[in-house]
Amino acid sequence: MLAPAESTEAAAVKDTTGTSDSLNVKHKGDIETTIKYSARDSIRLDVVTQTAYLYGEAKINYGDITLEAEQIEINWATSTLTAIGVPDSTGKVKGVPLFKEKDDKYSADIIKYNFKTRKGIISGIVTQQGEGYVQGEKVKRTDEALFINSAIYTTCNLAHPHFHISANKLKVIPQDKIVTGPFNLYVADVPTPLGFILGIFPVPKKNRSGLIFPMYGESRDRGFFLRNGGYYFAINDYVASRLIGEIYTLGSYGLQSQTNYISRYKFRGNLDLAYNHRKSTNPNFGVAEGAKEFYSVEDYKIVWNHQTVSKKNSRLSAAVNFGSTTFNRNNAYNPAAYLTNTMTSSISYSKAFGGTPFNLSLAARSTQNNNTGVYDFTFPDFAFNMNRIYPFKKKNRRREQLV
Repeated sequence: MLAPAESTEAAAVKDTTGTSDSLNVKHKGDIETTIKYSARDSIRLDVVTQTAYLYGEAKINYGDITLEAEQIEINWATSTLTAIGVPDSTGKVKGVPLFKEKDDKYSADIIKYNFKTRKGIISGIVTQQGEGYVQGEKVKRTDEALFINSAIYTTCNLAHPHFHISANKLKVIPQDKIVTGPFNLYVADVPTPLGFILGIFPVPKKNRSGLIFPMYGESRDRGFFLRNGGYYFAINDYVASRLIGEIYTLGSYGLQSQTNYISRYKFRGNLDLAYNHRKSTNPNFGVAEGAKEFYSVEDYKIVWNHQTVSKKNSRLSAAVNFGSTTFNRNNAYNPAAYLTNTMTSSISYSKAFGGTPFNLSLAARSTQNNNTGVYDFTFPDFAFNMNRIYPFKKKNRRREQLV
């Protein structure tokens, strides 16, 4: 058993699943928190160098800190952790290091962390701060902040963002603000004249309303476009909505509303409404080749999901997916949605009458075929049931014993 110091107490624990080994190490000196680590493949201990090597989906829990990676090295002599990912046979890196502390989460190529000083060095970091994303080549982490070199900051959630702010030095104070030195705005990797010698970007702890930057591009039959841009409404802690739209240079446009709601311990759900007006010069959409007029079509779609989470006797659930038969074919960007020919919807309500064996259920269902345009509706689907009862069953009586 590996013992980093005389003040360290170690105990081996075998995982009951049989798929991983784990060790619990409790430090009574400078560290008052139990360090738990495990690995799917194996754990190798080197007594001479006081080092533990974890292979295969390695994981470490230290207080409110969690570190996951394909390989992790723990050096008790220097009180450091080193986490790396490992490339597979195709060259793709699996088990990319993931560092979590409270509400903060960092993904990186290499993570080195000192669990005694709570400082670390991170290479190739990607972290989300509020509605924005920060990437950097080399990071120094302290208890108070992250100091990042060659950093970019963006609200685009892609690995290679469409736009970003580039700065040689950037400081991140988690859940508070991001401070940069001289910075410049890049759009499609092209620098713009927009920039300043200093930047301060607040990172609110709670959701706030704000603009949503659109995507840009070109469609072969609809022209250049701005898409998925609009405004986010943080109404309160229970309801949030965003209104986004799209517009094309050849006359197509669309509008979509997406609302999420929740009532704690009662229900939660989301409601999406979409309307699209499409104009196209594609002859496959009904215009003879060479014709000057546009083919025009209007589509709509309604998606509603609702779930009751309370333990009361009545429950309402909904999974509605209803719209025009040409919506997916004309507006879907996901191949799976584009090839979907059937839309199904259902709404159900059930109630159990407390203290009685009776319960009822009421449901409505619909199915639409986007190829044939046939709609099938089933309503009402009603059932009133009574659970089995035993009216002549004798009740259990306790025997009283006199002493």
